[in-house]
Amino acid sequence: MALLLGDILNTAGLSAARLIVVDADNDEAVLGFYRKLGFEVSLWAEEMAKNHTKKRTQPATIKMHRDVFKDL
Repeated sequence: MALLLGDILNTAGLSAARLIVVDADNDEAVLGFYRKLGFEVSLWAEEMAKNHTKKRTQPATIKMHRDVFKDL
């Protein structure tokens, strides 16, 4: 993950990359790992998933994102 973030920051002048999006396993250990790296749950994706499913089960993955320029 450090390599990925470093590449994005080092090529900021050449690339329009700003967000990293992951589909994290819906497991507290996995979600905690991504939270420690600055990822946040995508509220938009969560709302869209609620609108497109009639199931009441927990999703297998949670969409999370990180703005690589936040807190710089």
